[in-house]
Amino acid sequence: MVRNRMMNKKGESVILMIGELLAVIAVIFMTMQIATRFAKSDAVVKLNVVQDMNMMVNVLVGEPGDAVVAYPTDVSSFSMILTNNKITVITKGESEFKNAVESFNLPEGFVAQGVVEEKAKVCLEKKKEVITLRECNKDES
Repeated sequence: MVRNRMMNKKGESVILMIGELLAVIAVIFMTMQIATRFAKSDAVVKLNVVQDMNMMVNVLVGEPGDAVVAYPTDVSSFSMILTNNKITVITKGESEFKNAVESFNLPEGFVAQGVVEEKAKVCLEKKKEVITLRECNKDES
C-alpha cells in the first residue's frame, strides 16, 4: 500500500513537470510570435529606414569625392523628405505623429535636399557639397 502511494506521487510529479514544460514552451512560442510581428511592423521599419538614411548621409559627408549610394531594400510603402537638418520617413495616410524623423548636423557649406514619394529604390547622391535624395536610375539599383 505504501509502495502504491509512492508510485502515484512520482507519477503525479512527472505529469506535473511535463505540464509545466508545455506551459513554458507555449509562453516562449507566443512571445516569439509577438516579437516577430512587432519587428515587421511599419513603425519599426520606418525607424530603421530613417536611421539607415541618416548614417548614409553621414558617410557621404565624409566621402572626399562624388558618390551615389542606393538604399538596399524596397521602400515603396514610404515617402521620404531630406532637408539640411533632418530626414523624415512618412507613410501615406498616417498622422504626422507617426512619422519617423532623425536629425543630423551637416558641416558648413553642405546642403541636403530631396523628396521621394513611394518609390521602390531610392538613392542618396553627393555632388561636391550637395547631397540629394532621389529615385535610383535602373543601372544604380
